[in-house]
Amino acid sequence: MKAAVFHEYGGVDKLLYEDIDTPEPGFGEVLKLVAEGKLDPVIHSTWPLKDVREAASLAADRKFFGQMVLIP
Repeated sequence: MKAAVFHEYGGVDKLLYEDIDTPEPGFGEVLKLVAEGKLDPVIHSTWPLKDVREAASLAADRKFFGQMVLIP
């Protein structure tokens, strides 16, 4: 895969476009990053599963920012 990468500090003149290995995230990797404090997702709201229609309506109308979480 192609990627824009920096190998040294600097501006866009130091940016290189080159081939890199395709990343393969493992199961639970995102949860691990959240637990380590390296990733801070924006949670707009949480919804009980019984209210999935209301949450879907909000999503369809694009009246939210971040993620909506359904709780089983």
